[in-house]
Amino acid sequence: MIEFRPTFLTKNGKKEFAVLSYEEFLKIKQLLEYLEDLEDLKEAKEEEKDSPSYSLDEVKKMLNMDKITHYQSLIKKILLEYEKLSSQVTDPDIDETLIFDDLRSQYLWFNIGWKNGERVKAISVYVRIKNDKIWIEEDWTEEGIAN
Repeated sequence: MIEFRPTFLTKNGKKEFAVLSYEEFLKIKQLLEYLEDLEDLKEAKEEEKDSPSYSLDEVKKMLNMDKITHYQSLIKKILLEYEKLSSQVTDPDIDETLIFDDLRSQYLWFNIGWKNGERVKAISVYVRIKNDKIWIEEDWTEEGIAN
């Protein structure tokens, strides 16, 4: 137990102020900081109760989902750039079409239409994400989309 021996200053016979030695003041300050730390710890534990907890497998799955989402964004960005470049040389009878299926992680860029009375349907690029990897199934671009 810590013992304090303050000197009291009075006014009109009543104790108005307590005077402590500097050492006693530092002890009180240290105790107050300790109490604040305890209160912060108590609040953190209360917040922790409300926070969800995850198993290691669940955390790995969430991190993998971030990786998949990154791959999906990357594939879409690349295909949009290629489609934009390709659309500068247009053929009014042939449509360039992009299909993005994030649910199944499949991405397709193809041409469809008519040319000289003949049906045109050609895949330019087909990409999918399988087993956490990007698979380029078809790529008829000049340089290749992987480059």
